[in-house]
Amino acid sequence: MLTVVSDLKQDASQLLVLDASGLNQIATVHLPRRVTAGIHGSWIPDTALNDTAA
Repeated sequence: MLTVVSDLKQDASQLLVLDASGLNQIATVHLPRRVTAGIHGSWIPDTALNDTAA
């Protein structure tokens, strides 16, 4: 599982990689700048993109 954690005092963010079965931290990616609140994503199969392109 991926999540972004922001530290407002340091004006920095990290991307955390977690094991979804127990939420144990696997890795941390230190991002070059703070990611603002509200960022989100959607994951759909490539085939769904091809079906809607007309």
